[in-house]
Amino acid sequence: MSFTNEQLKELGTYQIGELSDEQLKELAISQLEFIKDIVKSERDELANEYHTGDALCYPPDWYDSYVYPLDRTISRIEDIITDDEDSDEDSFWN
Repeated sequence: MSFTNEQLKELGTYQIGELSDEQLKELAISQLEFIKDIVKSERDELANEYHTGDALCYPPDWYDSYVYPLDRTISRIEDIITDDEDSDEDSFWN
């Protein structure tokens, strides 16, 4: 299944996180960068809210429930981008 940038933008950040590695690998590098920026923007906003907000409103498990999944999604996307770039370099030398 392929996605347009508009469809990717309409997906929520947590829905992006639910995409399988296979689905992510089908996306172009530019699309992976695009969704990484979307997820990172929301992650940064939530992390800032957690760190600067009232401690009574944000118990420790709040970070684990809302920010950590976005960290994992960003890492997965970066891993796929890196793997793809590595395979491009390998094909250049072969």
